[in-house]
Amino acid sequence: MGSSSRNTSNSSSKSNAETCNQHGQSLELHAKSSDKLQFTVTAENIGLQTFIFNNTAPSDEDMIVFPQKAPGVETNSSILVPSDLQLKNWLSPCRSYKSAVGVIYSHVGDFLKDENLSRSLAHVVTKVISFSLSNSSESMKLPKGQEVTVVLQHLRQTDIQKGLLKYPRCIQTYGQWDESGCYRLSSNETHTVCRCDHLTNFAVLMDIYDNIEEDEIQSILTYVCCGISSVALIGTLICLLEIRSLHGRRSIITGNLCVCLLFTNLLILFGLDQTQNKVVCAIIAGLLHFWILSAFCWMLVEGYHLYRMVILVFQRGTNLSVKFYYFFAYGSPLVIVAISASVRWQGYGGHNYCWLTSHHGLMWSFVGPACAIILINIVIFILTLRSASTSWARGSMSVMCLLGLTWCLGLFYINKTFQVFSYIFTLLNGLQGVFIFIFHIILNDKVQTICFAKWKGKKQHWKKQNTQQISNNHGHSKTSTRTSLDSNGCASRTVATRNSRTAATALPSVPSIT
Repeated sequence: MGSSSRNTSNSSSKSNAETCNQHGQSLELHAKSSDKLQFTVTAENIGLQTFIFNNTAPSDEDMIVFPQKAPGVETNSSILVPSDLQLKNWLSPCRSYKSAVGVIYSHVGDFLKDENLSRSLAHVVTKVISFSLSNSSESMKLPKGQEVTVVLQHLRQTDIQKGLLKYPRCIQTYGQWDESGCYRLSSNETHTVCRCDHLTNFAVLMDIYDNIEEDEIQSILTYVCCGISSVALIGTLICLLEIRSLHGRRSIITGNLCVCLLFTNLLILFGLDQTQNKVVCAIIAGLLHFWILSAFCWMLVEGYHLYRMVILVFQRGTNLSVKFYYFFAYGSPLVIVAISASVRWQGYGGHNYCWLTSHHGLMWSFVGPACAIILINIVIFILTLRSASTSWARGSMSVMCLLGLTWCLGLFYINKTFQVFSYIFTLLNGLQGVFIFIFHIILNDKVQTICFAKWKGKKQHWKKQNTQQISNNHGHSKTSTRTSLDSNGCASRTVATRNSRTAATALPSVPSIT
């Protein structure tokens, strides 16, 4: 029943769009018969302009701008067809004249919905603007690398300023809305600028957002947890660099893992919600993709190193160089991100956050490698724990599980599926740095031995220093007495007599010289 109603709605919407296009084509004939190069019709809910090019397409230096200034036509929203589009190659060669039709619909947006949008709290917040060439009634795909610019004015600017409408995204429709083929170039409180690779109907969709208090709580929680995690990661790096007995391959692996997670935290704090600029958002998403994959790769390197130290300890030829660790942990993510960006660069930077979109399967470039690394490490840790249950193995397993669980929940957080997953993801992300500091520093046997030795040495030093200070104070008291004896006449002799009675009785008496 629901499916048939949706099909009926979509077919009626498509029929309305086709009707408008047919009216536009009728206006083409009317404009041709009246020898006008431009014909404009306005009504309560529609504005339509027809452009006629007599036997020639517009020159490459010209740019078609719809709508043109005309009585009753608003120009706050527009479509700009670039001069290098070479329309003469796309207009019909079988007609004696070339034409283009532009239409602005004022309130038709909410009647054009697909199955995905009908389930979400989203609204079309602009007028619907359409542009087509010749007698084409279908969405026309432009040549590769060619795009049109669509500027759309927001209708509900007050709600946008209050934060009740968020996350603008460009959509196109021929009977139903779709985000493919369009992306947001920029956006502010009044306008959104889109780039599209075809000609059809365009609009801007925004999510209704009435959980402003929850958003503030989420923001505060993110800053606090990421801040705590970053401090713990920095503390771990300082300990690994300062404690010489920790220097080695294990500390190199842990240190690089801390660096990857530290950059991830910084990007989450200061870049995840920078969706205003499409290019900047795509760069942030690419960097986040790289650093998270690098963190997983360093966890795999740690799993291999643990396996080699416990299982393959007596086998030769199994020791890989540290350079190979760096090459694998940073090179593999770089290759994955480079291939993903070259094939599906539009998938970097969503309308909610600067992360990978779920379109075209781009999310698998992260989920696939991450799941593979988690499974491999689970097998390694099981084999290792059977041979020797060490604090290192338990700590690495705990951090690996925490990292995997965090970013599994992160998929729900990014897509805003459930609010509770957002809180859990934020808390777990904050615990990553704390867990690494606990398992790799506080519970490390070498660190505990060094700290105990330093504490014991300082305790003995304090005792020795206190004993020496007491002895020095006693000697200083005797010296000052003798000094006073030499400098204070009669009173001094009295003190000297008291302090040296034994010496006076032992010496012979000296006759006075008078």
